[in-house]
Amino acid sequence: MGKSTSFALFLALLLLCGGGMQGCAAQGDYFDLFRGGFSAELKGELNGVAFSALLVATPVDENGARALTVTFYAPQGLLGTVAHRAADGGVTLSVGDVVLADAAAKGLAPLFDLFPTTGEVRQVSITEEGYTKVEGDGFALTFLPDGTPIRAAGVQITADVVRFETV
Repeated sequence: MGKSTSFALFLALLLLCGGGMQGCAAQGDYFDLFRGGFSAELKGELNGVAFSALLVATPVDENGARALTVTFYAPQGLLGTVAHRAADGGVTLSVGDVVLADAAAKGLAPLFDLFPTTGEVRQVSITEEGYTKVEGDGFALTFLPDGTPIRAAGVQITADVVRFETV
């Protein structure tokens, strides 16, 4: 391929991408955002049940672990329920002063895996709305053009991200 052909191809790609990468599926480390501390207000469906909750994650430590806390706003039966996964993997579920260990929170496990920190990206595409969708084994993440997550899905869970903040 000659220099003029290469330049023409580069120019065509640049024009198709709107003069920058906003219109194209940019390559990068899509998980980096989730390795730091963050909070995400979510509204979605878990195991077939509609929910809304606040998920708070600590930064990933040197061993690749982090603590996560999920506080439910809905459904009414879970209002105020808090699920917590410690950095060592231990899970507790608490309602008021009552705290239950691992087995009670087992059905909530997909929430803890909603924002992966590692994984193999199998496909990156642009949605009809112009958002970047990243898919891999067991996850799908959709990002606004500025890199903010707007949707997340995993095994038995889908969620819209109502608000996302790094801490």
